[in-house]
Amino acid sequence: MEYETSNNTHHPHYPGNPTPNFLSVHRVTVLCGHESEVFICVWNPTHDLLASGSGDSTARIWNLQGTRKPEIVLRHIVFKDVTSSDWNARNFILSAGVDRTTIIWDANSGHCKQQFLFHTAPALDIDWQLDTIFASCSDDMTLNIWNMSTETPVHNLQAHNEETKKWDAQRDVCQNILVQHSEPVYSDRLLVTDSFDKAINIWGIARGQIVHGYRGTRVGASASDGT
Repeated sequence: MEYETSNNTHHPHYPGNPTPNFLSVHRVTVLCGHESEVFICVWNPTHDLLASGSGDSTARIWNLQGTRKPEIVLRHIVFKDVTSSDWNARNFILSAGVDRTTIIWDANSGHCKQQFLFHTAPALDIDWQLDTIFASCSDDMTLNIWNMSTETPVHNLQAHNEETKKWDAQRDVCQNILVQHSEPVYSDRLLVTDSFDKAINIWGIARGQIVHGYRGTRVGASASDGT
């Protein structure tokens, strides 16, 4: 799930690196600490920090600035896979996974700031939109938009017959969204969901309603590159 906003802010592949696909050989390292498979790694958008999520029920924050500090361990209460994570610009980090729980952590202290348990099946992906608003999608066939100031979703979007896999904020040109683009087109007005039910739905965020719908003829759509 990817969500980009109209200010063209996005997470770089590597902080401060003008060439996202290049990493100096002097920076290559192995980070050890997880006790099970690692499902996701995400760079902090402004600092030399890396977050990872694992089957050991933890997310971990790795400090790669200068002298290495011990990683901060963010442990979910239920011992299940942590499969998704994302940073915001205020140094809060989201983590979610098979325990159906989405947690906001303070990356400086490692303390749990807020916990959201609304999905009825594993959370597949999470993304910040703004510093206080984020979205989560789940095997329960829903996509929720949350505000940190509330305990229940601002919007609960349900339209797919199978699980919602990915979503992207896009502009309102349906044919270009579905056919032409190979990179994200930034907007904070709309988002796109796709699913194994063969449908792609474009939603208006303000009202939580479908603006455009497209149904294919193949097995399904399970990922998105911004198209």
